[in-house]
Amino acid sequence: MALPSNVQFQGRWDLEGDDRYATHWCGSSLSFQTTSRSVTLQLGSLTVSRKNYHNVLWRFGSQSVIRTSLVKGKRAMVLTPSGAGAGSTHGGEVLLDVIVMLCDWGAILQILDITATDGRPILPPAVGSPVRPMLFIGDSLVSGFSPPFRGLVLPHGSFQAFGSVVVRTLRARGKDARLEMVAYPGLQLISTEHDKGMEDIFWDGMDGVSGWEQRSKDPPEDIFICIGANDRGWGVEKDEFLRTYKAFLVRLRDSYPNTLKRIHVISPFGLFKYPSEPEDRVAVFEPDVQHMVETLAESWRQSNPEGVELFHIATDGWIDKSHTCDGLHPNTEGHDKIGARLIECLDARGLV
Repeated sequence: MALPSNVQFQGRWDLEGDDRYATHWCGSSLSFQTTSRSVTLQLGSLTVSRKNYHNVLWRFGSQSVIRTSLVKGKRAMVLTPSGAGAGSTHGGEVLLDVIVMLCDWGAILQILDITATDGRPILPPAVGSPVRPMLFIGDSLVSGFSPPFRGLVLPHGSFQAFGSVVVRTLRARGKDARLEMVAYPGLQLISTEHDKGMEDIFWDGMDGVSGWEQRSKDPPEDIFICIGANDRGWGVEKDEFLRTYKAFLVRLRDSYPNTLKRIHVISPFGLFKYPSEPEDRVAVFEPDVQHMVETLAESWRQSNPEGVELFHIATDGWIDKSHTCDGLHPNTEGHDKIGARLIECLDARGLV
């Protein structure tokens, strides 16, 4: 069974294998338009929830989003308009945008079929110009995280994470920004004998699924990476971290030879030491990462002036302890501030 060809996928989805159409990465979404007022999603057996958290968000005909908790296995999920629609028309009827996003880093979403309940067609989503595919890589700082003992700090999960904020901001400006998120809480950059780190998971996927072969069909123009807090927490040596990070950046550059324009290395937001003042921040492998990135960027410029640009983004002063739920993980206000500062960085470089 194949989904309607007009459905647009963003993020990592298995679109061709035996387990299509499934995603294991939060931030992954699909979108389309319809004149119908009721759409049914047939969820597949791979669908898995995580403690009935904020598994899926969907929006139908408005900017209002609805949060739905998944249940394991096959079932039908019926969507109806979440607000009054407005915009273009098709056959004299108002077209409504439909967006479905997996927002929980611990869940899996598999969709076997999408049908308009009244038989009306599934149409392509509205798009802006130019197309701006963006890839965000990292740990819980990127995926968004609600610690179990803190309740739902981010009620809408990765939808509220700063990568999503950046993409929505650009789309509001008319750009066709598209999000791919490869991020999961607890990940280190460096692999160990017990656990794989992002240096391998980015290519192999989690537990061997949703890896490089399932990468977004929209190769990124911009890659944003924020990682290192877990490496620091587990005592990884600075030199090993820098060496691995450098190799990872080079491999990323070489893996997108025709589309990638920029890589942005974001300094992790650090730890706020209790009970110190909010300004007291412990940076993560800085300024060493900055020096490594700047040196590598110059080397890339000299070898290929028209090639991929590499930037370091220092985050000192972007947020303080009050913008986190536990001194490390940003809350909603924190992610909004980080997203706004990233937009400022892009504006300053003339990239938006």
